[in-house]
Amino acid sequence: MWACFGRSLTIAWAYLMIASGLALDALPLASDFLNAPEIQAVVTSFAGPYASHWLKAVGFITALARIRTLKKGT
Repeated sequence: MWACFGRSLTIAWAYLMIASGLALDALPLASDFLNAPEIQAVVTSFAGPYASHWLKAVGFITALARIRTLKKGT
């Protein structure tokens, strides 16, 4: 598992942020399935309507920057 992240905690953190953003995107589908749309309303009021997009963008930029620095060192 550690090798999947290029032996870098920064890349692991970036992947976690991307996964969190994807999970927030999937939340409306899950709330429809569970018949609980109030869950989506609570998340939107707490984190804002674009929280998932911000998490994915920051995670993607972090991963790209770290991968670039790892490749420079070799």
